[in-house]
Amino acid sequence: MSGSSYYFYSVYFINSQIGFVAGINSGDPCILKTTNGGETWTAKTVNNSAEYYLYSVRFVTSDIGFAVGNKYHNGEYNGYVLKTTDGGETWNEESFGHINAELYSVYFVNSQVGYIVGGNYNVNGQKKGIIFKTTDGGQNWNSTLIETQEHLQSVYFINSQIGYIAGLWGAVLKTTDGGSTWAPITISSASWLYSIWFTNAQNGIAVGYGGKIAKTTLNNSVTTYDKEAIIPYPNPSNTTIHIPISNSKNNSTTLDIFDISGKLIDQKLIIEGAEELILDLKSYKKGIYFFRINGQAGKFTVN
Repeated sequence: MSGSSYYFYSVYFINSQIGFVAGINSGDPCILKTTNGGETWTAKTVNNSAEYYLYSVRFVTSDIGFAVGNKYHNGEYNGYVLKTTDGGETWNEESFGHINAELYSVYFVNSQVGYIVGGNYNVNGQKKGIIFKTTDGGQNWNSTLIETQEHLQSVYFINSQIGYIAGLWGAVLKTTDGGSTWAPITISSASWLYSIWFTNAQNGIAVGYGGKIAKTTLNNSVTTYDKEAIIPYPNPSNTTIHIPISNSKNNSTTLDIFDISGKLIDQKLIIEGAEELILDLKSYKKGIYFFRINGQAGKFTVN
């Protein structure tokens, strides 16, 4: 798809030949299908009511599949769920969609039991993580609110009872009762975790922003591997903050700044030879922000 306006965020294969990718094309959600192991891809019909991103696609059977995504609009998040019943040829929005939350991941344990996870669900002005569960193959979904402000980004189940969810701020949740209850697992340092996967029942990997890789074993011990973090000062602050700069002696570069939802909100040009950036915070609202430069990352708080 070189030279196109496609952006893809998820891939799933039913077998060695039939697979799907999901994302966005010129503002509209898109799903492409291959029937020859990825040699060629064809865009399929998506009957959407709005522009939004698709972040995850998964199939229950060779005919039935789901895709989830969201869009931020007018200060509110809207989540959407698409379903196909004809092997991915056409996709329609589910009636329970359009909730005011972000939806990022869908996973099915078997043909009947599946989960959708997300965050920023507004409950009386407070943002909550949210989990949807189906026990009838996606005909009906029940929601469970998680008492956390973390965005839940990825869900994976080892079997029908044991599952994990990874999210922002290094959040990892575990269930041992088929999703009825969830308990946190401590990660040594906070980061955005975007995806979680288990190679077997004993070993799992979660990956995320700033080069974060976290590995867990059967006893839930966690080892983390991080790219070198940049530590700004003073932090928190409401006036200015100093961000140390490295590896800028030979080239100019750009510092990218993101809000808590992951939205790029600002960019600053770093001139060749600069050793630090003094960032004026007067236009920043109170909250936590992330930044990235030269493959390194950090965060600061505006109070």
